[in-house]
Amino acid sequence: MLYTGLTGMGIAWFVTRTDQRLARRLLIASGLCLVAVLAHFLWNSPLLNLLPTGEVTPLEQLVAIPLAAAVKGVPFLLLVVLLVTLARRQERRWLQAAAAGELGGPALLPEEVAGQAGAAPPLRPASRPPAQASAPPAAQPGHAPDPA
Repeated sequence: MLYTGLTGMGIAWFVTRTDQRLARRLLIASGLCLVAVLAHFLWNSPLLNLLPTGEVTPLEQLVAIPLAAAVKGVPFLLLVVLLVTLARRQERRWLQAAAAGELGGPALLPEEVAGQAGAAPPLRPASRPPAQASAPPAAQPGHAPDPA
């Protein structure tokens, strides 16, 4: 999963970051794909192989096997977490820039943008009148038309 994540982030960066030069986009996408290949190589290689050999007690297995997997996998997992964090920050900036023109109007409240940007949603609903409140009473359901 880490290899696919690294490769996918490289492709996504290449496709979405059209504000960057083509050469830089290719370099970063290729670099992330290369890191994914290197991570896969390291995982399958005998380098840093800390797996227990010979007679091992069940307790030693419970400690040694996760430790051996962590030594090889955690650095790449941290890289993926860092890249996802950076991508979320960029997406939040894009969302805020795109929504800036709609804020305060009938289409979008500031609390809704804050909720979309990863902030906690408001504790109580916004005090916006329902859509039917602007219609004349005769057009609202449950009201009889005026006899006049």
